[in-house]
Formats: sequence, structure tokens, C-alpha cells
Amino acid sequence: MMHINRNFLIAWLVHLLTASGLLWGFLATLAIIANDWKQALLWMSASVAADAIDGPISRIFRIQTVLPHFDGALLDTIVDFYTYVIVPVLFMYMAGLFPQDASVWVSILVLLVSGYQFCQKDAKTPDQYFKGFPSYWNVTVFYLLAFGWNNWINLIIVMLLCISIFVPIKYFYPTRTTVSRRATLTIALLWGSSAFVVILSYPNAIPWALWGSFCCAIIYILMSIRQTLLDRK
Repeated sequence: MMHINRNFLIAWLVHLLTASGLLWGFLATLAIIANDWKQALLWMSASVAADAIDGPISRIFRIQTVLPHFDGALLDTIVDFYTYVIVPVLFMYMAGLFPQDASVWVSILVLLVSGYQFCQKDAKTPDQYFKGFPSYWNVTVFYLLAFGWNNWINLIIVMLLCISIFVPIKYFYPTRTTVSRRATLTIALLWGSSAFVVILSYPNAIPWALWGSFCCAIIYILMSIRQTLLDRK
């Protein structure tokens, strides 16, 4: 009986870890409203960290079999849409990262295409990839803010990413894709650590950390394109 109770406790704690993304997202929202961009990025980082580890822990302890009546995948999707889409879109809008006349309609466009991306039945493919740009808008806003590009350049980048949601490139799911798993996990860890250094040093981003994280992101995209082409062959 104690063993069963322990499994139930672990299962609910893992679901609580997933749900904590809502807390981090809410705190990031408050920071955005207060124009505290560094604090917002820190809370957004906390949500990414929780999202990165809850899945592997859930699979290790077979949470789905312990609590079959509770849909952890649905909870994860709800949290992800809030933290990966809604919070970053609010960030981009409030930080004035787009031309003023375009801010509202670009924000609406990002929300709509991201909603489409999340609701595709094969948004996560059977072989554990993301199909199309996986709405990494939190990563996007991080670079738009850190690099401080012209607002029109930001607009072009976001429009291209919106289009890429409809391009069937298979993006690596670092904690689940089995192909090149060690390489993708290494890149993800290097990206996370260097990006965190950038956030801590904001607004005077350390160049090597900023460019190091950016290179990791580019490598991730190129690896995904390469793997997509190899799979098609």
C-alpha cells in the first residue's frame, strides 16, 4: 500500500511540475506589464526548464499508467501554448519590437498560426519530431530583444517564422527524438546555458554567450533540415 501511495504522490508531483509552467508564465506576464524585460526572461526560462524535465521524469515513472484518468499530455499542451505563445506574443507587443502600425495584426497572426500548429494531429510526428516551426516564440523574442534589431527586421523574421509553421520540416524533439540524440541534447544544453548567461547579463549581453547560443540555434535548425531530407530519401 505504501508503494502505491508513493507512486501516486510522485505522479501528482510530476503533474504539479508541469502545471508550474502556468505560474512561471503568469509571473512573466506581470513582469512584462511592468516593462521588466530581464525578470520576464528569467521567469520564461523557468517555464522552459520545467517543460524540459517533466516529460522525461513522467516517462521514467510511467505516470500515465499510475494516473490513467488524468491527461498529463493535455495539461502540457495548455501550459506550452501559454508559455511558448501567449506570453512571448505579449512580450513582443509590449516591448515595441514591431513597427507601431503593425504590432496588433502581427501579434494576432502569430496567435492564429500557432493555434493551427498546436492543433495538428501530427504536430508531433510518430517518430518524435515536431512538424513545422514548433512555435518557439519565447526563443524568438529572446533574440529579438538581445540583438536589438530594427523593428522592420523583427517583423520580417517573425513573418518568415509564421510561414515556416506550414513548411513540413521535422524539427528535433531533444528529449524524445532517438536519432542523433546525444548531439541534440548537447546542443540543447549548450544553448540553454549560454542563453541563461545572456539573460543574467542583460541589457549588456555578453557577446560570446549571445553568439554561442545563436549558433546552437542555427545548428539545431540545420540538423533538422538535414534529417528531414534524409528521411524523405
